[in-house]
Amino acid sequence: MTQTVTRYLTLDDLCNRFQVSTRTIYKWMEDLNFPTSMKFTSVCVRWSLTEVEEWETQRIELQRLASESNSCDDSNPSKSKSAHI
Repeated sequence: MTQTVTRYLTLDDLCNRFQVSTRTIYKWMEDLNFPTSMKFTSVCVRWSLTEVEEWETQRIELQRLASESNSCDDSNPSKSKSAHI
């Protein structure tokens, strides 16, 4: 039987991974549905690597879909550019 080992990230790990500040991580938790932290002790806070990777994959997919949607809008000659101003 194989056991799955859950891996956890520190706040510093997250900041390095995404090249953002600690404030940005907490803002993402508020605004962008970033995974919540788990408090193991009063000074030990961690994030599940699996949850972070799932969030990251969802964000990439949303960006891809938004990009495709924008390129479809730009290629539609019936839409006037002045209508976007």
